[in-house]
Amino acid sequence: MVNFESNSVGVLLNLPVISVFPNSLNFGTVKVGSSSTPQTVTIGNPSGTPIDISKTGVVGADAKDFIETNDCPVSPKTLAPGAQCTFTITFKPKTTGNLSAKAGLEDSVPGSPQVIAVKGMGN
Repeated sequence: MVNFESNSVGVLLNLPVISVFPNSLNFGTVKVGSSSTPQTVTIGNPSGTPIDISKTGVVGADAKDFIETNDCPVSPKTLAPGAQCTFTITFKPKTTGNLSAKAGLEDSVPGSPQVIAVKGMGN
């Protein structure tokens, strides 16, 4: 970071970094009242700084059609450097049509929240 007024340069060290893979899931067509095969998303901490995860869940108009569980440590615990956790998402449509929502987590990484787009067709 450059500060032209004080004629100085600052370096930000140990900023947390998070990886989310994949960042979207497509469940295809699932019969109303049935459940899809669960799909997983890996959340990783490749940085040297612990990541504080404050909240996880699914939001959006069709959030009720997606079931999310995870093994991520939620505050006051942290995702340690080099560690990873997993989101498991299942599509269980309650109505017909194209359904979508966003799963994700709020954390201490710049740019939070991390968002995973989820969609499927209820049939």
